[in-house]
Amino acid sequence: MSDDDKFAEVESLIGELPKLVERDPICCIYFLVRSGEVVYVGQTSDLVTRIRSHRSEGTKQFDFARYLVMDEETLNNAEKYFFELFEPVYNGNTWAPYSRQRNA
Repeated sequence: MSDDDKFAEVESLIGELPKLVERDPICCIYFLVRSGEVVYVGQTSDLVTRIRSHRSEGTKQFDFARYLVMDEETLNNAEKYFFELFEPVYNGNTWAPYSRQRNA
């Protein structure tokens, strides 16, 4: 199944995944896409800043980003699901949960 088909299947369940636009910080799972293929899946609480960071680092080649807004509590499970679904080349072979230190 192509990544376009996988996106279509996800979108049929939850609605269209928007492309990145300038906004306030967004807590989400995001997808870096190159030539119709998801090349990276990540999570962030500030999407615009994170995408700018990827662009400035220059280590990941991508055409655009798409994202799925969700609660911070669900990010690890969702990221793992999409990592396994898309098998993105820039994520490597093993998924590991992201741990945010919380202010007490």
